[in-house]
Amino acid sequence: MSKSIGALRHKKVGLSSFLHGLINTLFVIAILAIVMITGSWQVAVFLVLISKWRILAVQPRYWFANIKSNLVDIIIGVSFTLLIYHAGQVGSSAISGGLMSTVNWTVVAAQLGLGALYSVYLLVIKSKSSEFWVATQAAAAVFLGSMAAVMSLGTLPSVWLVAAMFVIGYGAARHIMLLGDGEPAGGLDIIFGLLLAETTWLCYHWLIAYTIPGTGLKLPQLTIIATLISFLAHKLRLAWQKDGKFKLSEVGAPILFVAIVVFAVLTWFSNPTVSI
Repeated sequence: MSKSIGALRHKKVGLSSFLHGLINTLFVIAILAIVMITGSWQVAVFLVLISKWRILAVQPRYWFANIKSNLVDIIIGVSFTLLIYHAGQVGSSAISGGLMSTVNWTVVAAQLGLGALYSVYLLVIKSKSSEFWVATQAAAAVFLGSMAAVMSLGTLPSVWLVAAMFVIGYGAARHIMLLGDGEPAGGLDIIFGLLLAETTWLCYHWLIAYTIPGTGLKLPQLTIIATLISFLAHKLRLAWQKDGKFKLSEVGAPILFVAIVVFAVLTWFSNPTVSI
């Protein structure tokens, strides 16, 4: 009897995993289809947002807490969708009307590649909860979020991009700091959000981005700098958690690495392929 019950439970778990994978795969296909066929991002982003309906499936007083807890997931989902859209802004990627000869296959490959990466995130990375994977999720939010934010908001007044980067920094910091117990101590999540916002304000007047050949995608300098700052902040956090102090042997190498890369980016690689 116990063996049959165990086998039944195993089958249910297997079926549940299969359905989870199928639903997430179909979800990504829907995002790709909407963007590639319509050439717009609004409906696809709306689909990403309504897919998080469980956040609001509680009493209203818990809504804000749930939104904060799911902020990294929302940022990554919206960012992937916007990047899929921006990848297609160099030519037609719509597969419709039988005009296959007019399709820009480099763009299609970029969009499908982004869709595949989003699937990997949904199926593999999102569910992980170890220190490494949580840090990876936070880093992805900063990298993808800042890239999508610059491409979408870079030509608008600075307040929009600065506000977006604050939210991205706040969400990423909060996500990784909640590995411990309770709320982030001393409002460090807000402080990190303000740090990225200030960095964005300083960089805004010379926003430089490097084009990814054959696509509408661009890699902004701000994305590189924000990701490096996040990496350094994480290393400092780990060093402090260990024994309550910063030892040169532990933080010296990360500080030197970040300083060298940022210096190289700002001095040797500031001839823009695209100046936003």
